[in-house]
Amino acid sequence: EWIYGLRRSLTQRQDLRALRKTRGGLLRASVVVDAQAERLKSVLLTGDFFAYPKRAIMDLEARLKDAPLEAGRMRRIVEDELADGRVRILGVTPEDIASTIEEALAKREFRRYGIDPTDANNLFTVLKPLTQMPRPSFLLLPYCAKLSDCAYRFRDGCATCGLCSIGTAHEMAERYGLQPVTIQNYEGLEEVLLECQRCGAEAFVGSCCEPFYAKHRDDFERIGLPGVLVDLDSSTCYDLGRQEQAYQGRYENQTELRLSLLEQVLRILTNGDSRGVR
Repeated sequence: EWIYGLRRSLTQRQDLRALRKTRGGLLRASVVVDAQAERLKSVLLTGDFFAYPKRAIMDLEARLKDAPLEAGRMRRIVEDELADGRVRILGVTPEDIASTIEEALAKREFRRYGIDPTDANNLFTVLKPLTQMPRPSFLLLPYCAKLSDCAYRFRDGCATCGLCSIGTAHEMAERYGLQPVTIQNYEGLEEVLLECQRCGAEAFVGSCCEPFYAKHRDDFERIGLPGVLVDLDSSTCYDLGRQEQAYQGRYENQTELRLSLLEQVLRILTNGDSRGVR
């Protein structure tokens, strides 16, 4: 059998993800975009929410398949599918679903900065998209990325000994003119963000794991300081079921920062303006 056709490069397919905490539970959206055709190739909706009937989510995903990326088109499909009352998704609204998909699609804009889709999925923006983010003044770093026996593990500061990724991050902060701050727990994070605002900061860059961001996304937005968060590159307290220890600032395992992506974000938001490069 002779088959005549053209196959587009896989580089034109973009797999993008976003997540949102709703009243009904955590909602995740994974979308595959055909960049050349400007269409949604597929949408996968997962999480820990309850939906009825059993096929409700699969039917919605089927309706969204190959939908054009025109403004509002995807949102209308979601609203129409859930409008007649046959489908019940407890605590999850059509707005929740549409906004989460739109948030995933918005990560296509990261390509203009040279950030590929894989790295884009490891970035979380707070309040403003990357294209509108002001220049940051502070770099917030998790204590869990320090060596477990480091003298600075449970306090601010770093000896930049080179034995963990935190030291490199401190060097980046100095190079790009940001003040590095170690975060021990959520309460400390809130105090630091409020102090950043009092100091006149317009934005921040930080690093945290995806579960922490999902849990505290509403808190970040409530505090009101725009920022960019870079996901961690290793197992976290949430993966190991030790989030209570982490909450108390007693988590003893060590995580790793995504240093290359972190520096890429710093370079973008400071326009490459480091103290060594003008």
